[in-house]
Amino acid sequence: CILKPTFIYGGSSFNVNPPRLPNGIGGIIEALLGLYPIQALSDSLPDVLGVAFEAPVNVDAVARAIVNVATGLCECPNNKLESREDIIMAASLREG
Repeated sequence: CILKPTFIYGGSSFNVNPPRLPNGIGGIIEALLGLYPIQALSDSLPDVLGVAFEAPVNVDAVARAIVNVATGLCECPNNKLESREDIIMAASLREG
């Protein structure tokens, strides 16, 4: 399965090279850009502009999604998790 998040945030420090946002700022940006009107705008814009408005994904959610796919807790449709929503759904699954 291939994970294709647009931007991952997490950790405790800000860095320019490589680009890194800490949890606090990244969470605020994820909440803002994750709003439906912003997502609809992102979907309607051409590729390069649309990517600029896509919400980032927390590094912990990406890690949980990878573990859940690797252990077989979730399936990977088309062998890809491309959107933020796909990654968050895969990360939210728990063994019951």
